[in-house]
Amino acid sequence: MTNLDARATAAATALTTIDAPHPPPGAVVALSIGESIGAAAVGSADLATGERMTRATVHDLASVSKLLTTTALLRLVDAGAISLDSTVGELLGDGPIADRTVRQLLEHRGGLAPWWPLYLDPAAADDPIGAVLARASEAAADTARVYSDLGFLVLGALVARAGGAPFADVVRREVLGPLGLTGVTPGPTTEAAHAAASADGDAIERSMVEDGVPYPVPFGVEGFTWRTETLRGAVNDGNAFHAVGGPAGHAGWFATVDDMLTLGRALAADPGEHGLWSRATRDRFLAVSADPAQALGFRYYPAGVIHPTRTLWGHPGFTGTALAFAPADEVYEPLALALAANRLHGRSAPTRDRLAPTELLLSAATRAAVDPSEMTP
Repeated sequence: MTNLDARATAAATALTTIDAPHPPPGAVVALSIGESIGAAAVGSADLATGERMTRATVHDLASVSKLLTTTALLRLVDAGAISLDSTVGELLGDGPIADRTVRQLLEHRGGLAPWWPLYLDPAAADDPIGAVLARASEAAADTARVYSDLGFLVLGALVARAGGAPFADVVRREVLGPLGLTGVTPGPTTEAAHAAASADGDAIERSMVEDGVPYPVPFGVEGFTWRTETLRGAVNDGNAFHAVGGPAGHAGWFATVDDMLTLGRALAADPGEHGLWSRATRDRFLAVSADPAQALGFRYYPAGVIHPTRTLWGHPGFTGTALAFAPADEVYEPLALALAANRLHGRSAPTRDRLAPTELLLSAATRAAVDPSEMTP
C-alpha cells in the first residue's frame, strides 16, 4: 500500500464513521498529489445484496454533474463559441429570463428558483426546459447567490445551442472525449450491475413535495408513480429522471471515482500540459465571484474550510459524491480528491433529517487525507 493509498483509506473510513446522522454504509476515495495517485474503498455498495464498495463501483454523480456542464462551458468559452456575457435570449429566445447571462447562471446569481418538480408540472410535460425558460424569475439578476438547479438546467440548454448538438453529445465531444473519460456515462447507465445503491426510491423528493420543505410547491403527491425500489444505475434526481429522461445541465451522469479524479486532475493541471483550454480562461472560471463561496460553476473553499492549508475548488453531489481540486502554487503540487458515499441508502432508508451534509463529507475526507507535512509550508 502506497502512502496515498493509506491516506485514501483513512479518508474513506472517515466517511463511513462520520459523527453525523446516518453515516453512509460505503465509500470510495481517490486522491492525487502531483503525479502520484491513491485510492481505497470501504463498506457496502448495496446493503440488500451485501456487495462491497470497490474502486470500480459506478456512482450517480448528482450535482457533481454540474462540473461536466461547467467544463463544457470552459471549453466553449475558450474556443469563442459562447461568451460569459451571452444571454439566454440571444441563444434560446425571448422570455422572462432572456436577459440572464452565462456568468450569472454559473454564479447562481440569475434569480431563478432553487428547485421545482417539473415532473409534476403540467406546463412542463412536453418541454421541461422550455417550461423553465417560461417561468418568471424569483429575483432580479445579481441580487444574491441562490443555488439553483434550474439555472444549470438552462446552462445545459445553452451548452447544446452553442455546441450545435444535443447536450450529452456536446459534453462527450468537449469533455469526455478529450479527457479520455470513456467510463462517464449518462443515466440510466448500462453499468447498473456495477453501480452503488444511490437511494431508496423517490422518498426524499416525495417528502419535499408533500411538506413543502424547503421549497413550497403547489402540487400534491397523489396520482404520480413514485419509485420505491432501491436505485442502482437509475438517476436519483427527479427532474433528470422523470422530466428530462436523461442527463441535464444539473444532474444525470454516472462515473467511478477514478473518472472523477481524472477530471479534477485536468482542472488542477497547468493548461499548457494538455492544451484543452488556456490558463487565462481557466483562471477566469476559478476567480471568486461576488459571493465568497462561489466561482464560475465551481464552489470555492478558502484554506481552512475544507483543507487546513489549501484553497480548493469543486462541487458536492446530493447522493454523497464530491470532487475538489487545487492547481499548483509556489509551495504545493496540484491536488485532486474525488469521493463517493451512498449517503441516501440505508436500512431503514434515511430521511432528510438523518443525512450527513455533503460538504461535511467532503471536509471529513479531505482532512483525513491530509499528511502532517502538508499542514505548514
